[in-house]
Amino acid sequence: VANGIALLGGDLDQLLSGATRGFSSGDLWPRIRRQPAFRLLKLLRDRLFHPEPNGAQRRANLADLYRTRLPAEVLIGRKARFPTTWVFPIQVPEPDHLQLQLAKKGFDATRRASRLVNLSAPPGMTPTSEIWLENLLYLPLHTHLSERHVRDIVREVAETLESPLD
Repeated sequence: VANGIALLGGDLDQLLSGATRGFSSGDLWPRIRRQPAFRLLKLLRDRLFHPEPNGAQRRANLADLYRTRLPAEVLIGRKARFPTTWVFPIQVPEPDHLQLQLAKKGFDATRRASRLVNLSAPPGMTPTSEIWLENLLYLPLHTHLSERHVRDIVREVAETLESPLD
């Protein structure tokens, strides 16, 4: 699917973000009243009535693997009191390039996993958030990832950092 969208000149990341975030333009009420696709309703039902019993712990373990194996320079939020295990953001010089490299290997990293926005820096502070927002990439962090997948992703991150442009 991703290759087909790319061949047509589309952006899978933008398409998924727009489809899941919706409501940014147009009349709100008709868009809310739209019936979701049957498969999406089935997925929602399955997740609500048959949750993965250890899903949160599994994601936490995978996040710990990323934290211990990724190069320190890409890690952000290391001092957070409660680090997230919902998404795993990293900061890299060429996030679009790394996203493409990971996609070639079958991994679904994204640039649009959150609604983070840049706020102006207070007077006297250096405005760095704009820079790191431009370099943000979210690595996959779901319960179907294996340790081998995390190792492969970490290897791809390291290789891309060593030679950023193929």
